Amino acid sequence: QERYLYAKAGLAYNNQATFNSNYRTYDGGGLDFLGFDDGTRGLPVNKIAEFPNPVLGKEELEIQTRAFSQTMASKQQSQFLNQNYAFGYGDRVIFNADDTTKTRVTY
Repeated sequence: QERYLYAKAGLAYNNQATFNSNYRTYDGGGLDFLGFDDGTRGLPVNKIAEFPNPVLGKEELEIQTRAFSQTMASKQQSQFLNQNYAFGYGDRVIFNADDTTKTRVTY
């Protein structure tokens, strides 16, 4: 059994987005980078609300759409390199020390 600790960071180039000044993005929530929703883009209307047909020009539609926060809007912004980070800590069990493939279970 052996204990391990590792940390790594990486950068990546995306030819469609990196340093592209016409890239479409949005202002996300404060926890988006961790994969958590903080409610920044919560819907201001009932999920089953019916929106009027925009062709009819009803004032109700304007009231409903203006209720949405500006964080729902997209914007043009240059993007930096993609980033990734990882951290790990745990134990490994080596089943057979003579095994050249180093068969292990990590937990």
